[in-house]
Amino acid sequence: TEPGSKTTTCSRCDYNDVEVIPAKGHDLSTVTVDATCTEPGSKTTTCSRCDYNDVEVIPAKGHDFGDWYDNGENHKHDCSRCDAFETAEHTYGEWVETKPATATEDGEREHVCTVCGHKETEPIEKTGVSELTLSAPGVDPANKIVVTVPYSRRGREAVQLTASEDGVTYTTSKPKLLTVDENGKVTFVRLCVFCRSAVITATAPDGRTAQAEVKIKLRWYHYILFLLFGCLWY
Repeated sequence: TEPGSKTTTCSRCDYNDVEVIPAKGHDLSTVTVDATCTEPGSKTTTCSRCDYNDVEVIPAKGHDFGDWYDNGENHKHDCSRCDAFETAEHTYGEWVETKPATATEDGEREHVCTVCGHKETEPIEKTGVSELTLSAPGVDPANKIVVTVPYSRRGREAVQLTASEDGVTYTTSKPKLLTVDENGKVTFVRLCVFCRSAVITATAPDGRTAQAEVKIKLRWYHYILFLLFGCLWY
């Protein structure tokens, strides 16, 4: 950093000559220590000819975490520069039903982590087999539905039966007396000899059944007509 000099003098007189020698300047070399994610680095410059020493601090880089991904019980992301990582519990959204439960089979629902997309599922308990029932207008079924139809309905609709669920089939115990169609419409055909009622059975696809008894109401004079005309009248 400082210039030198070359001085020439005479031993016999006062001759004196001074030659300035320019400063050499530093002969620098640099050693660099890279910074890591958590530790700072340095850049050290020294001179081979003097005690010059300059140290520049390189700040720590900090972690470079990538995207979150599913790690099973939680989600995780890793640093691209070192072996550091972070984990966090899943953050789930609302439950969504993916398979509805039926009377005989469990359903299923799932919710998804909003961070990494991890899905968690759980069963929805089956609803169980409900009782199949029949109803008719104006009739309180109590335990077993019984409908009484006047004889004047002969040849016409006797009653409309309705099952508690769709997909049932209807049968009659006495088709000569009462018929029933696929919609539960019961028609009074005619009296059989000594038969005044029939049982209508509704059967679900899984075998559950419900029954209704349909009776024909006779007046006193119907019996007199029967005694007079017998089967011709009936």
